[in-house]
Amino acid sequence: MGTVMTYAGWGDIISGVLSVYFNSLAYIKNLHDASTATTARELFGNTEQMKQNTTDGFQGAMAVVEGIGAVKMGPSLSSGDFIANVPRSPGAFAR
Repeated sequence: MGTVMTYAGWGDIISGVLSVYFNSLAYIKNLHDASTATTARELFGNTEQMKQNTTDGFQGAMAVVEGIGAVKMGPSLSSGDFIANVPRSPGAFAR
């Protein structure tokens, strides 16, 4: 399980970085299109696309963070250290 998490984590990191990169390029393209818009309808459409690029870029950044967590937790999960430190009852967290 830990090995799978480690490889999946690296996949999340790579896909997240690519998502951030390509969404930033699309944002720049839409920013240029918005600056050269001739009608209000074009301007509104380009700003909506820019908002979507920003949202998608942040989702890619969250995938990078999740991937780093999976890469860091994978080895401790496969060695059993992670399970050994988990309390037996949920109430043990409150103590």
